[in-house]
Amino acid sequence: MGYYIRVLGTQDRDIHVDELLDGLRADGLTAKLAFAEGEQASSWTILQIANEKGDMLAQVERNPLIDGELGKGELEEFKEEIEDCKPTSAVQWLTSYFDKVKVIYAFQILNAAFADDNFAIIAL
Repeated sequence: MGYYIRVLGTQDRDIHVDELLDGLRADGLTAKLAFAEGEQASSWTILQIANEKGDMLAQVERNPLIDGELGKGELEEFKEEIEDCKPTSAVQWLTSYFDKVKVIYAFQILNAAFADDNFAIIAL
């Protein structure tokens, strides 16, 4: 079980794993990051985050908005879900923002992330 968060990005740039590790180190934190076999450290689609002991804290999926792919379908679902929401001006603004989205990062935050000092790792 875990919690899910979606972050919508207006740029789909490659984020090298070393950049993430450098950010953690700058705040005095350490973690283990792993990406799927066959992927590169600069262009991963699934990233697993663990603490120093190897406890899994979170998984991040990078879903670019490509026709027929998960990210595009997910954004279409978001658009449908808000159609009848109020205020109408907020729906219009959000729909306009959706048109600028290039990638969706799907964070699955696992229960271990909330134990000890682990949350600082994923909050960064």
